[in-house]
Amino acid sequence: MSTAPIVTLIGKLKRSRVMQLTLAFFLPAMTLIVLLSIYFSSREYDFHSIKIKSALEQLLANSQLSLLSQNEFIVSDLDFITTLPDLTAVLLNQSSPSQRQSITSTLSTLSEARPGYTKIRIIDVNGHEQISILHPLRSKASAQPDSMLQDLHLRTFFTQSIKLPRQDIYIASSGPAGQDSLSTAPFIRIAKPIRDASGRIIGVAVINSNGVQQAEALMKHESIAGCNAMLVTHDGNYLGLPRYDDGSRKLLQDADPSITATFPEEWSYIKTRTEGQLLSRKGLFIFRRLYLIPYHSPLRRDTISSEGDYWVMIQHVPPSVIKAMQSATLDYMLMAGAAGIIMFIGALFLAIRIDDSRRKRQELETVTGTIPAFIFMKDPQLRYSFANQYALNQLQCKKETIINKRSGDIFPADTAALFEKEDLEILQTGKSIINQNGEILLADGTTIAVLTNKVPLTNYNNEIEGIISVSMDWSMQKESEEKNRMLENKLRDRQKIEMLGTLAGGIAHDFNNLLTPIIGYSELVLESLPEKSELGESLNTVIKAAMRGKKLIRQMLMFGRNDTPSLRPCQLKPILDEAMDFLRPSIPSTVRMEILIADFSDAVMCDPMQIQQIILNLCTNAWQAMVNETGTVSVELSKTTAENAMAAINKPLLRDQVYARITVRDDGTGMSKTVSDCMFDPFYTTKEVGKGTGLGLSVVYGIVKAHKGEISVESTEGSGTAVTVFLPVAVNQTADEG
Repeated sequence: MSTAPIVTLIGKLKRSRVMQLTLAFFLPAMTLIVLLSIYFSSREYDFHSIKIKSALEQLLANSQLSLLSQNEFIVSDLDFITTLPDLTAVLLNQSSPSQRQSITSTLSTLSEARPGYTKIRIIDVNGHEQISILHPLRSKASAQPDSMLQDLHLRTFFTQSIKLPRQDIYIASSGPAGQDSLSTAPFIRIAKPIRDASGRIIGVAVINSNGVQQAEALMKHESIAGCNAMLVTHDGNYLGLPRYDDGSRKLLQDADPSITATFPEEWSYIKTRTEGQLLSRKGLFIFRRLYLIPYHSPLRRDTISSEGDYWVMIQHVPPSVIKAMQSATLDYMLMAGAAGIIMFIGALFLAIRIDDSRRKRQELETVTGTIPAFIFMKDPQLRYSFANQYALNQLQCKKETIINKRSGDIFPADTAALFEKEDLEILQTGKSIINQNGEILLADGTTIAVLTNKVPLTNYNNEIEGIISVSMDWSMQKESEEKNRMLENKLRDRQKIEMLGTLAGGIAHDFNNLLTPIIGYSELVLESLPEKSELGESLNTVIKAAMRGKKLIRQMLMFGRNDTPSLRPCQLKPILDEAMDFLRPSIPSTVRMEILIADFSDAVMCDPMQIQQIILNLCTNAWQAMVNETGTVSVELSKTTAENAMAAINKPLLRDQVYARITVRDDGTGMSKTVSDCMFDPFYTTKEVGKGTGLGLSVVYGIVKAHKGEISVESTEGSGTAVTVFLPVAVNQTADEG
């Protein structure tokens, strides 16, 4: 059997990181298990009390519902009493004997119909009883004689009730020997103010209900097995007693012991809380206050209550019952130990796996961080799971902004849709994408060309678990290829020019020798012929063709030799004037010339003949571009700075340099951008065959560059063209007078 796996495992266990992760997982979990075991074993009472409490919740809820149901009748009867038609007259001492008798009879009948009512009182606004209906147990209800009526203006229930807002009630209870009671039996007192038609309080209606009957109704809800149910007033007097040893239960009729005598310590805790549970050496006590009218009930409204508007229902679980349900502490400790061993082993292997994954991720980040390419990984849901540092730098974002995000969260919508379409196809087919040209939009808004390869990531079962994408920045290579193509084109053009120069230099002399006699003899014959002779017209055609040939040879020689011009400081104004004088006879009379020459004395280092060649070529192109040779050609000469010039033409010029600006403008047909981009290329022309050589503007471009200047073109189809030449002004140079 090979020992390599064991050796590998031991090596991994020696890593400090593995043990740190193991302890980080194990210690908190084990601590929690130990604490839970201690808690379960030491607080067994609490866990069983929860079980008991859940069973008692329904019992307490039923008790509260029963108490509310009984007191709803009292509130309804009070509403009925306060609306009796003759009651206002009784309280204002304006009633007749028959009215008073009617009220008394109605209240007596109501008390007879409600066996639990012990007393019904009608009290005026000064606290004097006007009517009092007494209903002792097992006797009929009867009205108290006037001599027995009491002055109650100092009693709490009266002073509180007389201040109540409209539709509100006062509620209180008393246990045995209550100071507001004439007997030792417990009762519930509910009062409500009586108002006249204007809403003014003129008295109070009070109903005392027998607390014994309500307590009996509550105690009918049996407790769960083994528990003792107790009903206690707010001051600790028993209304319902716990079960005695013989199993009997006794309701309070006379003065019975208080809970303070049997469970003094427990009661001191219970009386300060609304509900809860208490575990003591005398057992488990689960308790809740039963409000005579609960706070959430619609009947309560803004009720003013005394401190005694509730009873306390207590369920007592004796210690013997709790001990019978307890489990052995040893069981918990054994379970904790077994769980600890399992958790330690699991934490150890989990730590090894996490550390291996971390080391692989670090190795991947280290390797890919040195590669100048966009490297991404995606999961099967096409969410990014990895991005190398180069990609993060180019996109100017942090790893957290990419991980678990989709392409639509990072790239423009159309780019993201393309990426996800390709990725989805890879996940479905498993086919890779190799050397695909594309583009990526960077954070600064620039778009770079990339060469992308995408392959599926598979697991040991050859199942696709994601995609890895590597996009190389191909922009520099594409720029290099474009530059190479441009250089090749320029080289070919240069070779053409050199060949043209060689050819022109070889044949120019012989060609001029051929043209000289043709022109000379044609002119002699023309002079001997009469005017308007047909032969004369033919000879003029011959002479024009020969002159055009000489001009072509001259341009070919100038363009082909590429000689460096002989520069000297000259003023441009005389040069332009002379060029215009030479140009005017050759321009049709339908073309108007405008000369706008600024008067400045600065000199320009130039070859005057070549500057004239620039003006002649540009003006000739300008008037030839006009429809029907009709329009305006303007020549402008002015001075400008390099900063202003660069802002206008977007071309580099020498800083802190003053330039002479020559602009030839026409209102002809104009040019498209495609034509204007090629207008200075050698042999490029848009004229008909025989009307242009394609060398005129190339000669202009060459002359401008030889003078260290720049040339720009502004043209719109149908709106004319403006060609501007910038020539540097000579510094500290005096213009040559010759």
